[in-house]
Amino acid sequence: MALEPVDWPAWKTAARDFLQVHPSVEVRDLSRAERLVVAGAKQAWAICHHKAAADLRALGGQPCDLCGCWTCCFCEACGRPPRAVCTECDRDHLLCTGCRQKGLLFNEVARKGAEEVLEVSGYHDEAGRFVTLDPPVRMATAAIPRQSDGSFDTDELMRLIARSRRVDTAAGPRAA
Repeated sequence: MALEPVDWPAWKTAARDFLQVHPSVEVRDLSRAERLVVAGAKQAWAICHHKAAADLRALGGQPCDLCGCWTCCFCEACGRPPRAVCTECDRDHLLCTGCRQKGLLFNEVARKGAEEVLEVSGYHDEAGRFVTLDPPVRMATAAIPRQSDGSFDTDELMRLIARSRRVDTAAGPRAA
């Protein structure tokens, strides 16, 4: 799933303003807590780490809406396209600023039900092109075969995704 791109001109302005207020700060030394709460800190961090995040950017990565860390992960509550929320902010059950402004709570929108679900919104094919699945494929993690180390068997996962997307000429695309 493609992430909502950040507004780079606005992020650059916020970073510049942060650096004007805090001229002696080494941006790379900012803590995650500072980036979460200090105006402009996450933007300065993201810009400072822009070059180092080239691999993530090539995959469609964006800076986390909350802390500025580069990621390909997304807000659990967002619609399409979702804003970027890194795994550390997700682990802390944080939603992007837009979803929080709507009054949404993580536990009300994420991981509904007792069953853990994997949602696949796209994948990279053999040629390296990103293939978007719209709507995304959702499946219970218990139904996905695992390898001996406990990780998902990606070959079997791809077969399950392909099976869920098969087109029945009489009924049209199958729902996931």
